[in-house]
Amino acid sequence: MVVGSLAPNAVIDLAEQTVEFSKLQQASVPVRGRGLMLVPSHFGQPHLLVKDEKVKGWSPQRQPPVVVQYPAEQHGPRGADTLDKIRERLLVLTDSGRLEICPHLINEQCTTTELAWRTGMTPPQVSRHLRRLRDAGLVVSVRHGRSVQHRNQISRLYGIGYDLVARIVG
Repeated sequence: MVVGSLAPNAVIDLAEQTVEFSKLQQASVPVRGRGLMLVPSHFGQPHLLVKDEKVKGWSPQRQPPVVVQYPAEQHGPRGADTLDKIRERLLVLTDSGRLEICPHLINEQCTTTELAWRTGMTPPQVSRHLRRLRDAGLVVSVRHGRSVQHRNQISRLYGIGYDLVARIVG
């Protein structure tokens, strides 16, 4: 569960006791019998790096730990985002096209093609809007085979108001 909470696009399978992170590369890294080292970093948002080094000649049980480098949240007072991050999120939401996309991602995941069909935009337009929303941390995209599903980060959308007030007051 802890490892699954390190990235918003993690898929946790309790029955199989696995966590899947959908990124550009695919690999299966067994952790059972080995250590797991979690390393928070400020490398840049978003990022997640799973490093599995195998030392030649070592038994599987004596291999070095699997290292998971994940983004450390940078928050200001009382857990509020920085003023620059709040400003960025508000500016991203000033575009009418991006505002039109957001309601479709509230209670369900959609592909770029589905969003284009629903909004009347072209898939490239939707893709550009999704990239800006994703860069601001307001949308998460998860790859499932050949398709990519997008959904809102509801807590970040709700948090904009709280974070702004916390920054003004504190």
